Parts: sequence; C-alpha cells; structure tokens
Amino acid sequence: MPNPYVFGPPVTGNQFYGAARRRLLEDIRDPDNAARTYAIFGLRRYGKSSFLAELARIIDPTALCVQWNLSGCDDPAKAFDQLCSGLPSDVQLATVGLTYDAVENSGDLFKALRLLTRATAEHERRLWLLCDECDSSLRHFRTTHPGELARLRGALVNRSHVRVIVVGARPLSDLTLAEGAEEPFLSGFQLRYLPPLSPDDITELAARSTVEGGPPLDAAHLFQHTAGHPFLAQGLCLRLFSGDAWEQAYNFVAAHHDVRSAFDQDYQFLSEGEQQASAAVSAAGTLAEDEALAALPHHLRTERGRQQFLAGMVQSGYLTSEAGQYRLANTFFAAWLKDSAAALPDFGSQVQDHGVQVVADRLPTEEAAGPREILLLHISDLHFDDPIGRGKDAKDNVHRYRQGPVGATPTLEQDLVEDLAERLKVLPDFVVVSGDLTCQSVSGGFTEAEKCLLRLRAMLAEKFAAERFSSFARCTASCTRSACP
Repeated sequence: MPNPYVFGPPVTGNQFYGAARRRLLEDIRDPDNAARTYAIFGLRRYGKSSFLAELARIIDPTALCVQWNLSGCDDPAKAFDQLCSGLPSDVQLATVGLTYDAVENSGDLFKALRLLTRATAEHERRLWLLCDECDSSLRHFRTTHPGELARLRGALVNRSHVRVIVVGARPLSDLTLAEGAEEPFLSGFQLRYLPPLSPDDITELAARSTVEGGPPLDAAHLFQHTAGHPFLAQGLCLRLFSGDAWEQAYNFVAAHHDVRSAFDQDYQFLSEGEQQASAAVSAAGTLAEDEALAALPHHLRTERGRQQFLAGMVQSGYLTSEAGQYRLANTFFAAWLKDSAAALPDFGSQVQDHGVQVVADRLPTEEAAGPREILLLHISDLHFDDPIGRGKDAKDNVHRYRQGPVGATPTLEQDLVEDLAERLKVLPDFVVVSGDLTCQSVSGGFTEAEKCLLRLRAMLAEKFAAERFSSFARCTASCTRSACP
C-alpha cells in the first residue's frame, strides 16, 4: 500500500495540515484585507515552501501568480533569472497581454517587474509575488547591492493591486532594521511566524494511517516529541506506517541528514540572547517564567521587552510554555543541543537581538482584536533656528530647554533630546512630531530638527535596545515648504 506521509518535498491540498496555517492563508488571500505585504518567518524544514505552494493553489485564479524562489540570489541578475523561472504559463500571461519571451527579453529585473505590474494594472488583475528562500539572499543583496535592495523594495510595495509575500528563515528579521538612511526593507510588512501544528492537527495527521490501512498512531506521543514540527511529525509517521517500532522511527528521524542540517542552521538562526536563553532552558530542563526572563540578555531592560523576546522564541518554535513552565519545544532539538554542546561556541549567530526584538514587538497579540494600550510620545512646536535674543520665538517651553544647566552653553538639540530620553521609562509605540519645526520658514530649522530627531532615535535605541523607530515620515501632503528636507 502507498505510504500517505511525505518526508521532504513541499505538500499541498489534503496533505497540507495545520488549522492555524490555513487561517493565515485565508487572511492573506482575503480580497478585503488591506494588508498588501507579509513576511513569514519559519524554522528550517518547517513547511515554508509548502505554505507558499498552498497559497498559490488557492488564490483567485484570475490573478497572476509568480512563484519566485530567491535562493542564492545575491544580485539583481540572479534574481531576474529566478523571476523568469517562476513566471506562470504563457496562457496565463496572455490574459494580461504578456508572453514569457516579453518578460525575459526585458533583460533586467526592474524592467521585468515594471512590465508585470503595469500589465496587471491595465487589465485590472491582481499580481501575487510569492517570494521563497528570502533570508540569506536578501541580506547578501543588501551587503553587496544596498542601493538595488532599496530599488527592489520600491518596485514591490505601495501598489494597490500587488501582493507580496516574503518567506524565509529568521535571518530575514535583520531586514526590519534600518541601515544608513534607507528605509528598512520590511518596513510596513505584516510580520508573522509560521505557526506549528496543533495537537488537533497532529491527531488528524496520525488518523491518516488507519484510513490508508496502516497501524494506529499515538497522536499525543507524536505531539509530545515534535511540538507540532511538521517535518519531524511527517518523518515519524512515515516510518511508523512502514512498520518501524517507535524507537526505530525516532532514531531514524533524529539521525537523518536533513534534520541535523536543519538544527545546525536553526541554532545559528538564534540571536546571541536567544542562544543564551536556550542554553539556560536546556541545562535546567524546564524553567519557570521568572527564571526564563532572568536568563535573557541584560540589555533587554524593560519587563515588556523581556516578555516580548520570550514570546518570540515560543512563537518561532524554539520554546514551548505549559502551566508557566518553559522547555525546549521538541525533544529532537533538545537532544541535538546536548549532543552538540562542545561545538556550539563555534557556531556563532547570524541574527541580531534587535531584529528578533522588532519582529516580536510587531507580532499580533491575543488582544489585537480588541482595544489595547498604545504608548505615544508627542512632540510639538519645536521652533528650531530661532537665535536666542532676537525675540522671534517667545515659547516658554522652548526657552526652558534652551536655558539648560546653569553656566552651560544653551543648546536646544542637546537639552531636549537628553531630557526626553532620561524621562522616558518605557519605549513608546510611536513618536509623533507636529506643529512648527522652524521659525518664520527659516530653512536651517528643518535641518536642525531632523538632526534632533535622529539623535533622539539613536538615544531611544541605545536606552531600550530596540530599533523600532527605523525611519521618519516626512511632512504631510499639506506641507509645501521647499526648504523641508
């Protein structure tokens, strides 16, 4: 009898399991969903490619869908080749007046993207760009072609008929951080961790065995050891269906090259702070919440920041929480950590603490459906470039900052920023700057204001170990001052 379990290639249709994954798919494909860009993070061998393949299968057939595998694409030329490889059939391209040759003959990544976006817009069709294996490729892209990555972002986002789904392992989180003056690549993207399979999902997976004439499988035992990791669960089911005893099946999966290779990479895809926390949990077996929080890096200074960091490790599949106790999510990874303990210092980390913190901070919470507290820092009427003594600006609050400490040289930028950074005890969700930035349209005031805000951003990032304020919006559309930078 054919084995119904798949241990390796992407799966779709009735072999695609996971109620939470299906809900996420439905949210993404919902035509009324205002979100146009998503970044989906997942462990190695966690079903990311299957997720994209299933999305391609269920989206509106009138849309144009490009399945774009960016593996190894560290420059525009390679990305262009892979874009062409992921184009739909000529029959589908013809519905928007294109052919494969027309796109390929453009000879350039950005020209090809313009062709696709314009053709779909003219024919009132939606364009889906399903981008797989984006983590290392886009990070290398940023290093070797930083300006081109900014162009790529500009070509992908802010088009109402284009949907962009970016999928990759956790190094993708570094693209939430600003580098230089450029907007972070993932700024504005909806960030999600690919959820594990639930106990009910594993029960459904295990039940397939008896339906196909195989032995009954213990779903609770499967979930206890895999924590819903689909690759591990499929591997165990495949071997058990074939007649292996539990120990034989477990040892086969644990020793499998693809499993061990995935764990090698998953460990490197922990930030240094997460590696520190994982080591503490591994050594203890289980840790209470206060002990787990205490094991996190000291630079996570706020309770909120530490809890978000820990929640990110749970949602990404490294840890699980039961009755206030934290343990490593699956027994395979726990055993691998102990077996590899001597070599772990040589592995290093490919992920920054700040990046995973930003992702954890931007993940939807259980309270997202209802009211939640938003922390807002509002700065108004800065009135820069008003020379002291001219009397052009008599704002008391501004003068208070200008006076500064007795005997010190009055400096608005320095006193204001240091005072704000010192007063803030919790990192706000948003910083809003309104009112007059300068006095009587003095052009230098705009430059002074931007310097002040950049300094404030740096001090907030240093104080709270977070890069949430990665960019600043410019003036609103009602602003017509040509001097504004």
